[in-house]
Amino acid sequence: DYVYAGRFSYGVAAVQTEAGKWQLINTKFEPLTDVIYEDIKLNSAEECASSNVVLAKSDGKYNLLIVKGYNADSPEKVSLENTEKFSCIDCDLPTDPKINLNYGEVWFAFKDEATQKWGFADCEGKIKIEPKFAEAKSFSNGYAAVKDNDIWNFADISGNTVIITNATDVGYFNPNGYCMLQFDNGYWTYIRMYFWESAS
Repeated sequence: DYVYAGRFSYGVAAVQTEAGKWQLINTKFEPLTDVIYEDIKLNSAEECASSNVVLAKSDGKYNLLIVKGYNADSPEKVSLENTEKFSCIDCDLPTDPKINLNYGEVWFAFKDEATQKWGFADCEGKIKIEPKFAEAKSFSNGYAAVKDNDIWNFADISGNTVIITNATDVGYFNPNGYCMLQFDNGYWTYIRMYFWESAS
């Protein structure tokens, strides 16, 4: 029935019926909303719901949808709540809460339409770091990759650049504190955090 089907997470999956037409469905394969979306952000595991939020694009902007009522025993009962106060023109899906480890909160990167800069918001759409970066990726293990002048480094929860890598591309810190980096010679390597504060 679909030209593309993502994996279920929190009882929600993204499916594409044709180019530029996306829907969100429950585990009974029923649409959760009547809205046909232009795009839905997916993580590397092809899941649209990360930390019980979905970022879906309609009318040219991404909106924050909160997954409500998820229960592993009855995942088909989920619903979606549209956080109308938050929208952006681009974003990075939050990393899994087990990886995000941002002092008990999950923050994701978003691009602001007015400034054309990237900042960070929490899963309720509250802005935590005002847009000021040329590009950014969501937090993982308490740090977020941020890009300025074509160079990637890492910022802390205050928005200050605290890990200098001068990389041309970066990944995310995994639960063991490793992160892949690429440099201008084209080769990838990794860095490892030897100490970080966990959310617990």
